[in-house]
Amino acid sequence: MSADLIWMLTKRHNAFLISKRDNCNKRSGLVLTSEPCNITSVHSFKYSGLANETAFGIDAVRETADAADANEDPSSKPVSVCFTRKAKSQVKPCKGVSKQSWKKGARALAKSAQAQVGKARPDLAKAAMAKATHIAKAIRVAKRGDE
Repeated sequence: MSADLIWMLTKRHNAFLISKRDNCNKRSGLVLTSEPCNITSVHSFKYSGLANETAFGIDAVRETADAADANEDPSSKPVSVCFTRKAKSQVKPCKGVSKQSWKKGARALAKSAQAQVGKARPDLAKAAMAKATHIAKAIRVAKRGDE
């Protein structure tokens, strides 16, 4: 299926859509999405992880042996993970997503995110760099003097 057709079918109604409403029960114009491969969480065709053939997502997860232990073990360190969906495997979504873990500082993480995303989607390189920097600063362990 073409990307335009998928976007036309999913842009109004999908499970990931989050629309904020104001006090008068009208749309305030802010429509977000929780798609796994959406870098900015903005609901638009440009950033969509469902409709585009190649999509990227960056998220912070805890590094453990088991996914069930991630919520229980406070000693596990958070790591940044880049999710990539390739164009070849659009028919089989489970096999199309690859994960890459990064254990770097904020600058190195932003540079590698920009390099990886910039190869396939140069229009998302700046957004990927901003998200990677934001996540790296969020998972940074505070020093003793920094409270």
